[in-house]
Amino acid sequence: MFDTWAMSKLRPIFEVDPETSQVTAHHPALVGFLEKSTEEQLFLAGLPWIAVFSASYFVAVLVYHSDYTVVVNVVAFLHALASTAGAAWLLVAKAAAVTCTTSRISMDYFIVIMSAGYFWSHAIMYLIVPIHPRPRNWKPPSDDSAVIAPLVAHHVGCFVLFYSLLQCNRGVPICVYFLFTEASTPFLCIGEELNRTRKVDGLPFILNGVLLVTTFVLCRVLYQPWLLYEIFYKKYCLDVIAGWEWYALYWGYVVVIGLYYLNVTWCKVCVDMMLASIKSYREKKEN
Repeated sequence: MFDTWAMSKLRPIFEVDPETSQVTAHHPALVGFLEKSTEEQLFLAGLPWIAVFSASYFVAVLVYHSDYTVVVNVVAFLHALASTAGAAWLLVAKAAAVTCTTSRISMDYFIVIMSAGYFWSHAIMYLIVPIHPRPRNWKPPSDDSAVIAPLVAHHVGCFVLFYSLLQCNRGVPICVYFLFTEASTPFLCIGEELNRTRKVDGLPFILNGVLLVTTFVLCRVLYQPWLLYEIFYKKYCLDVIAGWEWYALYWGYVVVIGLYYLNVTWCKVCVDMMLASIKSYREKKEN
């Protein structure tokens, strides 16, 4: 019932075919977006995330005088929810990717473009963290330089991966599969906020840590190697790919291996933090 009502309100802007997930654009702005090149679309796709960042910055930093990292976590949290839900809906619906044209676009292409826009804009947001003024009498829980550099590399790597795969039609469904790795990000953002506010020895942090480690292991540490084999090797054999498509998938291998190294490293950090929190909680209960 809600879906029918929502689509009736969105019909002046676009319509979605329930069988193919193709979107037919009606609004001039959306039609104009589809006429642009991939590079222009990627740039424009980052602007809504910058708008979300600006609104969050106004409320969290300027109004409530909170730390800048709250804003970064809010944007990451919202993207993780939207991208994971979108990828799950597309794969459950078994929607096939189609080539983007002047007036028609597949929903999976739209989600991938918006996620790629998030990756480049969020990398810039992270670069601001070390130089942004901190609230008075507040000390960050960890060294910014040690944390920010891998995060920037992660987001730049994801952008390179998505940009490379967008150069061939077969790359769009691969990107959709990769978006499932974002399932652990909401718990990561919640954990960072609890860590920032020094609430690391309570039950909420432990429960969030269990969910974080579980989703991190399943969706990043175990899922990515399977995806690398299933998509790149089993379904898209490199020895029959020529030209740009081979180049895109080659960079897909390189970036994914780098991202996997970061994920394994971060997984160990998450497990150590969860175990330390459990130990602290037990000591607190005993005393």
